Amino acid sequence: MWVQYLLDTPLYKHYQIKIDTSFFNQNIPNISQNNIDYFSENIDIEESLTAQQQTLLWNEEKYLRLVPGEHNIPQSLLFDEHAEELSFPSIYLGQFRHFKDDVRVTPFIIASSELRRSDRREVTPYHLLYMAVKIMRLRVRDCLTIAFKHIGTDTKVTKEQIQSEEYINNCFESNLAFLRSIPNSLWYWAERKRDLFAMIRQLGKPTAFMTLSANEIGWPDLFKLLYTLAKGRQHTEEFISSELSFIEKSSLINNDAVECAIYFNKLVNVIVVSQLLRSNTNFIST
Repeated sequence: MWVQYLLDTPLYKHYQIKIDTSFFNQNIPNISQNNIDYFSENIDIEESLTAQQQTLLWNEEKYLRLVPGEHNIPQSLLFDEHAEELSFPSIYLGQFRHFKDDVRVTPFIIASSELRRSDRREVTPYHLLYMAVKIMRLRVRDCLTIAFKHIGTDTKVTKEQIQSEEYINNCFESNLAFLRSIPNSLWYWAERKRDLFAMIRQLGKPTAFMTLSANEIGWPDLFKLLYTLAKGRQHTEEFISSELSFIEKSSLINNDAVECAIYFNKLVNVIVVSQLLRSNTNFIST
């Protein structure tokens, strides 16, 4: 049994995790069609599968069981050493991560290593989003530690400085600089804007802008690669284009966003290099 296997693993033994198997033997009442229509949303099944949407049915009165935590200090997921291994048992199988003694490991290095391995279980959308949010929060924490540092007693702020709009703007600019590490935030795009204007000042006015977007569903070579990584066997381009349905192709793309991003990045690099070789003008890629 899957649950029994996890209980015998080193990670679960270390935290003394126990599972009440009687929970799985409870009699589940039959749900009639009228009850389903009451709390369900009418979504077309084909669109739901294409978008990889899922539905979770949850009954708080019956299934939400919280263990009392008296005399315990809540611990953030950022500082929980094995939160990721416990959150994804299908990936780590209840085992500890092991690193070399002479290597300084950071969360970003761990994520980069795991996402590029031949075992593609770690690139599922759920795990990918977990790692992305975790790294973003760690960067925000590090920036906050620097931004909101202690101000010495000899620092004096005068009345004229408080009334100065320039001084207040500089305070906001310096103390909220940590937001640059959060994608799509105001400070993030302000930083990108300054970088763009700096390139224009150095290289001159651009003659054209080109925006590229990925079209994974129309790239046969990418599907051959995704199919090989997911299934462990190779097939011809004719087989993939004729035998795989649109939903199967969408699932391959959604389940390995990392490989799609790497493939698209290589295509963009080829376009940039070809443009540089054709002309002597400055070609900027952002």
